[in-house]
Amino acid sequence: MAAQRPESKRGALRDGFLCALGLTYGHRTADDERSLLRGALWLATQQQDDGSVVTSDEREPVTQGLIFQTSNCLDAWAEALKQGDNPKLHAAAARGLAYLEQAEPVTTQDEVFK
Repeated sequence: MAAQRPESKRGALRDGFLCALGLTYGHRTADDERSLLRGALWLATQQQDDGSVVTSDEREPVTQGLIFQTSNCLDAWAEALKQGDNPKLHAAAARGLAYLEQAEPVTTQDEVFK
C-alpha cells in the first residue's frame, strides 16, 4: 500500500473532527467540550495566511473547495468559542470570515456555501 501524503492525513483528521463535532450537537459531555476546544485550536493551526483552510479531498465529481472547508471550520470555531473567550480562535474566525467575504466560488460545494 502506498504511503499516505501528510496533507491527506491532516485532511482526514480535519474531516474526522468536523464529523465528530456534528455528532455532539445534541448533547455534549465535559470531555466532549475539552475535545472540541483542542480540535478547534488544532484546526486554527491548519489555516492558511489568507484565512482559508485547505482540503485534501479533491476527487471528482465533487471537490470540496476552500469555501466549503473554511465554512465548516468556522462552525467549529464558533462552537468552541461558546465555551469562553479564546484569542486564537477569535483570530482564526476573523481571518476565515475575511477570506469568505472575498473568495470566489470554484467548486459546486463552494457555490453552496457562498
